[in-house]
Order: sequence, then C-alpha cells, then structure tokens
Amino acid sequence: MTFELVLWGHVPAKKNNWRPMRGRIVPLSRPAIEPLIAQARAQWPHEPLDRACIRIRFYVSSRRGDLDNKLTTILDVLCSAGVLRNDNIASIPLISASAVIQPKLDEYCRIRLRTL
Repeated sequence: MTFELVLWGHVPAKKNNWRPMRGRIVPLSRPAIEPLIAQARAQWPHEPLDRACIRIRFYVSSRRGDLDNKLTTILDVLCSAGVLRNDNIASIPLISASAVIQPKLDEYCRIRLRTL
C-alpha cells in the first residue's frame, strides 16, 4: 500500500540544532517541530509502519536549507507522530529525498510511504 502525507510549514534543520532567524542564528527547540508532528498525527489513522520505502520532496523558498538535515527532522517527526515505529536501516530499506525551490510560495513537504 502507498500513503501520502503533506506537512505544511518550514522544516527546520534539527540535526545541527541551529536555524537562521531575523538575521542571526539561534538554537532550535523541540516546539519548532511540534506543528509538523501534529499535522502528521492528524493525517495518519493507522498503526505505525514497521517497514516502508519513503520518498520525500521538500518545497522550499530559498537555497539555504540542507537536505540531509531536513531529512533527519522529518524522520524524527514521522516517528514521534506514530507513522513509523522506528527509523533505523532495517525499517527503512530505501529512502529518497529531493527539493524544489519556489521563492515567494509557502513551504511544505510531500511524503510518500510504500509498505513492504
């Protein structure tokens, strides 16, 4: 089966724990990803998946983001929201991530999960 989630809003770079804000760099706190967790939880009425292939496309407004840091954040969001039981290698044998830069438009990410 294939499932799709759309999470609206900026996906912060959780891995390095810092983000730009108003011309300076500030530490990232967990509340920054809470809206993403709430959206994923609201869209996921199933039990957590044990194994899935994942394709993620980020729609961002600037070139400054770091793809692997955003990917780390989204995997944590999916686990916290109960979409994935675990984000280890055995649980996610294949993952693909890409980004589309679209200045002046709202940021979001589209996540497709295919169960195995």
